[in-house]
Amino acid sequence: GQVQFKVHQNGNIISQLEQSSFSVEALQGSVFGVPNIPDFQVTIDNRDIIKQQNAWAEIWVSRNRNLSDDQPTHPAFIYQTPKVRFGNMITPLLVNSREWQIETLSTEPQHTLGEHLEQLFSTLLPEQATRDYDLRISCGYAFALAEGIGDNPDLLVSLPVALGPRFTVAAGEATDQFRGDLKTAIRGWWDENQPATSKGMFVFKLAILSPGSNLPLLQIEDLRLSLENITDLQPISV
Repeated sequence: GQVQFKVHQNGNIISQLEQSSFSVEALQGSVFGVPNIPDFQVTIDNRDIIKQQNAWAEIWVSRNRNLSDDQPTHPAFIYQTPKVRFGNMITPLLVNSREWQIETLSTEPQHTLGEHLEQLFSTLLPEQATRDYDLRISCGYAFALAEGIGDNPDLLVSLPVALGPRFTVAAGEATDQFRGDLKTAIRGWWDENQPATSKGMFVFKLAILSPGSNLPLLQIEDLRLSLENITDLQPISV
């Protein structure tokens, strides 16, 4: 017998032979199913989450398909079960809560605010996407109300700076306008409020969503940009 997998992505079918990153692994023993029937783990690596926002898999079992290496089996002798698949397409939900320092994206850590944002956007997002996607970004500012001694952490205070509304980036469009608006909003907040600067940092949260869905494809919760590495914001000592 032979178990075959077929995976649909965005209406297109990919198979194990067509995609080197598509692998099927038989797990040892039975984890979820009936004893003596192996469970399978299907893995698709290195996929572009904006280009391929969902997937739909189907599975069937066939017998007698490969009886000979030299001659294909006559269709009348091939037994194949009906295809089984999920009722709906699967949309990933990836949440990354790891701390990321935006200034490490460049070889030199110190840049203007606009240059830091440009580097962040060019790293996370395609210059021109091939599919529509939605984007939501918020920005806050944190500073140390009291600095920790030894292994004790700093006592950080967080302030809201800007909450960008969800908007759609159409296929072929860039995010230059939104990036410029975000820079203007941050600079305006800074000039108006002049917050404390002790270990100051801007903290961004970003979510990429599929149009029409309220669940993000990817959510990055802790993107940090240290104030000391922004060359065009003038801090006031406290």
